[in-house]
Amino acid sequence: MMTAGTDLPPRGAILSTAGPSWIGNLFNNILTGMLIVQVYIYHTAFPNDHWSAKMIVYPVFILEVLQTVLREVDHFEIEVMRFGDVSVFNEALHFWLSTPILTAVTSAIVQAYFGYRIRVLSGSWIVPLIVWMPTLVQLGAGLSLGIMTVSLDIIEVETTPHLIAIALTWLASSTVVDILIAVLLTYFLLKFKSGLKATNDILTNIIRLTIETGTLTAVWGILIIILFVRKPPWFAIFVDSWSKLYSNNLMERFLRPFLSQRRSNSFTFRSCLTAG
Repeated sequence: MMTAGTDLPPRGAILSTAGPSWIGNLFNNILTGMLIVQVYIYHTAFPNDHWSAKMIVYPVFILEVLQTVLREVDHFEIEVMRFGDVSVFNEALHFWLSTPILTAVTSAIVQAYFGYRIRVLSGSWIVPLIVWMPTLVQLGAGLSLGIMTVSLDIIEVETTPHLIAIALTWLASSTVVDILIAVLLTYFLLKFKSGLKATNDILTNIIRLTIETGTLTAVWGILIIILFVRKPPWFAIFVDSWSKLYSNNLMERFLRPFLSQRRSNSFTFRSCLTAG
């Protein structure tokens, strides 16, 4: 417990250490609320959906809830249980699991799903390998980063030389996958355009939404990399909520047929895979 005689670092040092994580946690909680609403709509609208669709939606949701709970536990530890103890900012706590590992696993599931959608649209098993291979790279790098972080009991990855390379591999490979997904989905959706105006209008809207939502995670990743290299503590603002962008993006895809065909009860797992 903090006493009157406790020496604290300058306010600026505390701000740069605790501030980014606090802001990142705020973004994470906002996106968690959005995800809960999305999953609730999915659960009530499609109770009889194909089991393979549910095996994507619910595990991702469980992982995201776990990530949010772990982050709240850590922030309670920092801000309540050990308030005034600045040494806690250098401890891994559960951040090693909630940030690199769970983010890598969640994003890998979502990226693999979009890779399968590309396989459906392209009709080839070769094309999605362009997505799946770097997905495995980012998954391995994220898991390695988390394991090494907890084994060393540190949280400042950006100050540990041999962890910097692993972190950059994880961030860069995941960002590359997101860019590839946006480009490939757009390319194959464009191939479905025909002479029918109604069909083209639908495809145009699908492509626009694909570019908007698909590139959001990539832009988020680029911001994380820039801040990680130039302003290390502040990359936490974006990396702490990165996984929620993936899960919200996933649910937006699953709910799009419901939003565009809300009067129809003919939703199937295949329509979700092939819809933009």
